Amino acid sequence: MSASGQSQAAAARNLYAAETDTKRLQQRLDVTKYNNKKYAQDIRYQGEVLEFKRSEFDRQAEHSAKAINSIETNLFNQFGTLMNRMVQENMAAVLEEDEIRRSGRSARATAQVNADARGVSGASVDMIAGDISRQEGEALTVRGMNAAATQQQLLLEGQAVKARSDTSIYNLGIQTFAPTPSVQAPAPVAPYQPTQRVKGPSLATTLVSTAGQAVSQYAGLSAQGINPFAI
Repeated sequence: MSASGQSQAAAARNLYAAETDTKRLQQRLDVTKYNNKKYAQDIRYQGEVLEFKRSEFDRQAEHSAKAINSIETNLFNQFGTLMNRMVQENMAAVLEEDEIRRSGRSARATAQVNADARGVSGASVDMIAGDISRQEGEALTVRGMNAAATQQQLLLEGQAVKARSDTSIYNLGIQTFAPTPSVQAPAPVAPYQPTQRVKGPSLATTLVSTAGQAVSQYAGLSAQGINPFAI
């Protein structure tokens, strides 16, 4: 192939290589833009997820605070009711004990009056008074046991109320979220290696080839008896 043909072939191959490199570079640029756009979208989405979780935690914290306040208020109200019952039971016990003592005194006084009216005295009268005092003591003992049992029952009810309140607080539904994974930055696009260019024939080779062609043409014309300088 002549030097001119070699130059044209090299130029054509280099032009094709340049067009290929341009397309590959554009493709690399497009991939980089896509990765950056997706990375930005991932970051924005993660920010929205974190904001949702934060607002959800705030909402749950507010709901839990209101629920706990309501439970504690109800607990105090029930405690107040139990304490009021305890006071009422104590007052009733005191009044009943006073009534038992008053009834005992009245019974002993009545027995003494009847004995005096009949002219009875001595051990028999004392036995009647002692029996009345025994019955009075038994009544006071039973009433004291009942009062103690009532107070114990009220204390147990208070403990049950406290346990139910603690259970209600413990069972408050608190939603938790798994940690959000960090957004991974896109991997760098692989570097591009430009296509190697084809070198055409050197200037000296081109001149020599051209000169050789000219000499060959001159020799051919001279052999035919044609003076090429006269053309």
